[in-house]
Amino acid sequence: MPTDRRRTRAAACLLVIGSLLASPITAAADQEPATPPQQTNQNLPRMLSRLKTLPGTLEFPVIDAALLRIGKRVVLLGGMDNAFQATPAVQLRQENGIWRPVGVQMLRARIRPRATALPDGRVFVWGGDSGSVLEETLEPERNGEVLDPRVAGSARLITPPDEAEWPMSSGPCLLGDGTVALAAGSAVQRFDPVAMEWLDPIPVPGTATDPGLCLIAECRVLLTATDPETKATRLHDVDCTTGVVTTWPASLPRTIPGAQLLPLPDERVLVIGWRTDEGGPPCSADSYLIACTDRTVQERPGLPHDPDGPEWLHAATSNQDVLVLMSPGFARTDEVQGYLLKSRQDGSLRTWRLISPPLGRFQMILGDEERRFELFGGYRYQPRAPRRRVDRILQNATSALEYGTGPVGD
Repeated sequence: MPTDRRRTRAAACLLVIGSLLASPITAAADQEPATPPQQTNQNLPRMLSRLKTLPGTLEFPVIDAALLRIGKRVVLLGGMDNAFQATPAVQLRQENGIWRPVGVQMLRARIRPRATALPDGRVFVWGGDSGSVLEETLEPERNGEVLDPRVAGSARLITPPDEAEWPMSSGPCLLGDGTVALAAGSAVQRFDPVAMEWLDPIPVPGTATDPGLCLIAECRVLLTATDPETKATRLHDVDCTTGVVTTWPASLPRTIPGAQLLPLPDERVLVIGWRTDEGGPPCSADSYLIACTDRTVQERPGLPHDPDGPEWLHAATSNQDVLVLMSPGFARTDEVQGYLLKSRQDGSLRTWRLISPPLGRFQMILGDEERRFELFGGYRYQPRAPRRRVDRILQNATSALEYGTGPVGD
């Protein structure tokens, strides 16, 4: 099982599956943002919501796959299959909503890879885990691929330059010049998918421990990395055109391993994940809204506090809103908690609790520009049958989550 700190939460989620099978602020570097009162489901306003089943089903049910939209098509890459092992399958949903039979595969089977779409319709895939949860053979994949999800046999393997091993790396993001950036080691690494070669890296101060990366402008990226001494999360603004790196005076006070960085309008970024205290294991969900224009930490959107921590958490954006799904503790139920971080006119986020969250854990989320989210796959519990090793069944359905605008009294 991988032990890299960047992979802590991803590994924890996979181990959980395995065990079941058997107010605005500005933060300075030495100043912790004030902690808002702990939220509970009882004091959160409720948001009207409904689920609508979409036509077409996955050809190959999976969880923990990379999910992205290319034009009007949707692509799933890899994931964990019904046997809870890594798969190399690539699934493509056509414009009419029908899933094509699986004909394209990656060169490596990958659980939870990260991917970004390229301008020519190809996909850049990076990382993930190979192996099986049941057989406890998971190993990190420290490499990537470029492939066309429409063409079988198109995948080409990408290895780190100079045969270097990157024990920790961020997910990839597409820059405005068509190159791909990811953070690894002590640099922002760049790859040219046309020439199929690595470009000169951009060094950043310190070591990029627990790195996260997202695009904030044409060729500018925001890099988050844990300071090994203070355990704070440092913020670096990297201009990939000039190579200039600006380290913010503000930082996030805690380590957030495997955090998701979700770009919002006006060069804002929501950092969301599991917080840790003093290097301990991941626990409660945590989030920060930061502004790249003046390099400040603006606020901490309230999420419900669970002392045991969620078993699983995933978030995605649609327009200016953010959907967060999480499972409560380690209960063996289909229950999922759904929260909407909805943008106000002043740009702040308010947390709402969805009245009708989707049932089924480990669903994959994809937002669109119409303030709607699509949910893919996940698994549901079922009665334990004789001689069955598991009591979960993976789903192949796709649904749309639509939500209203007003609170509903309890």
